[in-house]
Amino acid sequence: MVTSLANGYTGYITTPEEFAVQYYEGGHTIYGRYSQPYVTEHLKLLTQDMLAKGHINELPDNWTFNMPARQFVKASEQADKTVREVLSFPEMTLPSINKEGYWAFDWQDVKADRINMHEPLLSIETSNDKENWQPLITDQRAVNDAGYDMSVQMMGEDGQSAHYRGYWYNPVFKGNKVWYRFVVQPRGQEAILYSAAFN
Repeated sequence: MVTSLANGYTGYITTPEEFAVQYYEGGHTIYGRYSQPYVTEHLKLLTQDMLAKGHINELPDNWTFNMPARQFVKASEQADKTVREVLSFPEMTLPSINKEGYWAFDWQDVKADRINMHEPLLSIETSNDKENWQPLITDQRAVNDAGYDMSVQMMGEDGQSAHYRGYWYNPVFKGNKVWYRFVVQPRGQEAILYSAAFN
């Protein structure tokens, strides 16, 4: 049985003899002189349970948390009209020394406290004819801001709106007949937004 110190604080598991010497390891145990016999006995019981039951499942089927939340920053007023609009055509920045290449796209949207960044916001769609679009899948994963290849940066706020820039790093290129576009998910009264098609 292999045990580990990762993500925990178990100290060292020493034999009674090691503990008696009180070197560094013997002085840093949780269960004292009998750490090793104690852990050995519990691993024995765990192994017996596993052999008898075929598996060990000590976790509940689901978790429910009810945590109170407080708002410390006053929410901005809801915009009295839609503010979402495209601000730029997607632009490619070529890779250079120690810098990844990426596509970037700017748009105007609701202010930062209403953007709900903990929810998926930005993704990439692809098409062969610029009419029929589908989510871009790379390495069996959708390309969106929940992964590693997309990010969103707020460039500034003005009145009831804010300026955002989306980035698509490590972009794929499959020739001039395959097109891509940024997709910004709806927020509040703001409808879904698409960038211009690019390749």
